[in-house]
Amino acid sequence: MARTLMICAYFVSVIICIVAMGITLAPTPPPPTCPCHNGGVCSELNYTFFDCFCPPQYTGQYCEHVLSCWSSPCLHGACEELTSINSYRCECVTGFTGANCETNIDNCVGSPCMNGGACIDLLNSFTCLCRLPFSGPRCEHNPQCYSCEDMSKLDLCDTIKQCSANEVCIVQRSQLKFRSGCVNISVCLPTIHSTDDHCSECCFGNLCNGRGCGDSGMVARNERGPICLDCNHVQTIDQCTTVRPCKKYECSPIGSSRKRSVPRCKSCCDQDFCNNNCTAQSAPQAIG
Repeated sequence: MARTLMICAYFVSVIICIVAMGITLAPTPPPPTCPCHNGGVCSELNYTFFDCFCPPQYTGQYCEHVLSCWSSPCLHGACEELTSINSYRCECVTGFTGANCETNIDNCVGSPCMNGGACIDLLNSFTCLCRLPFSGPRCEHNPQCYSCEDMSKLDLCDTIKQCSANEVCIVQRSQLKFRSGCVNISVCLPTIHSTDDHCSECCFGNLCNGRGCGDSGMVARNERGPICLDCNHVQTIDQCTTVRPCKKYECSPIGSSRKRSVPRCKSCCDQDFCNNNCTAQSAPQAIG
């Protein structure tokens, strides 16, 4: 039985076959289906191989993987693609939590503010609004008060005292003599008791009892020198309870010494009580 020999050559859009001595044109087969998914566009490399151009939120050879980070789901953090499972993971910045870093961590949990202070949550931090007379980052400090007896004027007081719990500062006048110090807050309701011969006046801040009961206290700061801690025989500056007013053009010494907790001058500062710490930028301010 005779056979027909067919030799075919493939071109871009037709197949040309030679049958025996004649030429026969075979019909073009239908093109293969584009394999790109999710709206990807096919680019024909040859008759059987394609390249996919994917929309921006997809990736992969056939645009089969979703780029989950394309929509920026992490509100306060960096997004990491998990293409193998078409998902993502958020690495949150400090202070935030949640699958999408959407939750600010409440730093007031545990009530860090002492003595009834109100806690305000901040980003990775908090601040305390302290009830009088308390102060400090966590409202942990009771006030410091001037504490002297038998003074003719309040600005002659050269001693300060750290009050105990529930104490505030007080000024008292009996006849023409003043005394100052700490007193339980229950005594201070109302804050002022006054007659012609006697007076008792409470206040609620650090060193606020440098005036009161008719005595205006120290002159304005621009008319005097700073009030300085001045101790010779204490181990730490916290134990120093003696103060002295410097002259108008004097300054407070700052430094360190084994013999003096308030040392001889290494550097100087010119604000009230600024020499209470060699590295501190601020100190309790006298009211005057």
